[in-house]
Amino acid sequence: FFFFESNISIGDLVKINFDKRDQSNWMSATLIGVVFKKGSGLGVQVVTEYGVIYQNLHLRKRNQTILYVSPDRYEKMDDGYPSNAIIDILREKIVNGTFDSSKEKRISSKMGHTFAIGKGMQCTCRDERCNVNCGCKREGVLCTSSCGCGGRCNSLKVVNK
Repeated sequence: FFFFESNISIGDLVKINFDKRDQSNWMSATLIGVVFKKGSGLGVQVVTEYGVIYQNLHLRKRNQTILYVSPDRYEKMDDGYPSNAIIDILREKIVNGTFDSSKEKRISSKMGHTFAIGKGMQCTCRDERCNVNCGCKREGVLCTSSCGCGGRCNSLKVVNK
């Protein structure tokens, strides 16, 4: 579980947790995104490489709203986190003030979960930490609950065993 992040800023990278109870009966998943708006509380609006996370996608477009991700569903990532080119471009637009969420693809949290699972692997690391042989780390993806570590590690921060 994530701790509540109070020092989150526009342009920060976050790891978003899509809980298995909400989306799937077998595994939770995580996606990396960039914060582009903060709410009045600790909620944030996030864009991922797949699009902006919306709620009510089943409704007409005018009734859809951008989801505020609650603080128990995200964790701020370190600045040294190796992101991909799409995330880097989105982050640069957000920081420079040229990002327009209305021009990005719309995804639901369920779609985000599906995208994350599709990228996921099943590493054989153990004890909630990954070693230098972590298959997820080699592929540049985050561990999930189906991994040996249970997804409770940060697969891109390797701990030598």
